[in-house]
Amino acid sequence: MEKLGIVRRSNSPWASPLHMVPKSDGGCRPCGDYRRLNDDTTPDRYPVPHVQDFSARLAGKMVFSKVDLIRGYHQVPVNAEDIPKTAVITPFGLFEFLRMPFGLKNAAQTFQRMMDSVLRDFDFLFVYLDDILVTSVSREQHLTHLRSLFDRLSQHGLIINPAKCQFGLST
Repeated sequence: MEKLGIVRRSNSPWASPLHMVPKSDGGCRPCGDYRRLNDDTTPDRYPVPHVQDFSARLAGKMVFSKVDLIRGYHQVPVNAEDIPKTAVITPFGLFEFLRMPFGLKNAAQTFQRMMDSVLRDFDFLFVYLDDILVTSVSREQHLTHLRSLFDRLSQHGLIINPAKCQFGLST
């Protein structure tokens, strides 16, 4: 993570325990135990969508793709003044996150806000955190939608995880 620019060594006066949380694919995700920090954090009420919010727009759609981002939260930079607050204790020393870590109270809302901002004008997709559902009425339209999506993600430096994507599924 240090080589990827996600964390750096720290001298922060803040320090939270680090936990490794099992992922569904058998790997582990580093997650800070930020309970004390989260207790002092003002909640962000930005809405994370529900699938019902999008289901009405599925009528007539015939082609679907699921696009997943790689290292989703880690694609969001932490504000410079907040970096020291993200420090975690590891067996290798104290590290702080330069990119948004898992475990922060408002991480989901921050990520959803960013994704909504990046993809707001695309009415052919539904965004839930780092998962994007692309819907189209035809294969030709779907290719156009995917190109538009990939161009926009690229413009914002967001990287997809092809291993977790599914393209061109039909009803």
